[in-house]
Amino acid sequence: MATAVEPIKSVKIRKLFIALGKEEAADWTPGELKKKVPFLPKFGQEHPDEFDKLDPEQVKLFDVIKDLVTSGEEVPISFGKAGVEPRKAEKEGKKAVKAEVREKANKAKKAVKEKVKAKKKGTATHNFGANFKRGGKNGKPGVMGTIRNLLEGASKTNPITREEIWKELKKKFPDRSKDGMRVTVMAHVPTRLIAAGMDLKGTKEEGYYIPKSSKAKAKADAED
Repeated sequence: MATAVEPIKSVKIRKLFIALGKEEAADWTPGELKKKVPFLPKFGQEHPDEFDKLDPEQVKLFDVIKDLVTSGEEVPISFGKAGVEPRKAEKEGKKAVKAEVREKANKAKKAVKEKVKAKKKGTATHNFGANFKRGGKNGKPGVMGTIRNLLEGASKTNPITREEIWKELKKKFPDRSKDGMRVTVMAHVPTRLIAAGMDLKGTKEEGYYIPKSSKAKAKADAED
């Protein structure tokens, strides 16, 4: 059973829907918003590219809503102060909400480009050799470590797609949430991994892999 949470401001939920591509969420009535919220987790999984652009607070809110929906509990929503007509009050901020979402998306894209550029110049310092082998039981890699191992096991001639990675995770971690692991894969491969400094190559259609030169460097970093 999910932990009780305070009512979530409806404007935050609307912003989350808009960030995932549902701009019409700004015009939903309170009743419509309540009906749409239970489908938010599925909608996020179906739009991995938009999910990649969510800021940390939105990802946290997404996880809270997903946990409530998964446990069968109703998502508590707050529709503004007493005496204020909810829909009217929120529609007044419609343009501001969209502008804020666009600004965050542009900043995220810019940050990714800058980090990729820094990686090419040799200035990135993230140590994936250590961080991606942490977390699992008995020294075995957890979900993120397994994702890294699968990418290392792939190659330019035999890359691995995100769906294939998810399939392998379901086999290796049958007790974990399948939907949760899918969200993890879609959110990290490739955008967040590249942004954090991983030398990841490939395309969404054909699959991804870590070049041999990067594998050797990662191994050396892990041994330091």
